[in-house]
Amino acid sequence: MRAFRRHFATKEERIAWLEAYLADLRAEAQAVEERIAELKGAS
Repeated sequence: MRAFRRHFATKEERIAWLEAYLADLRAEAQAVEERIAELKGAS
């Protein structure tokens, strides 16, 4: 027997996913900025 699984996310779920994705992108950008600063300081 297969369990029921929704195929579509609610508006609230999409918003939550996008907000989490944005937070991940911001963290990644911060890490890139820090790495650039490290490389510039090492030269």
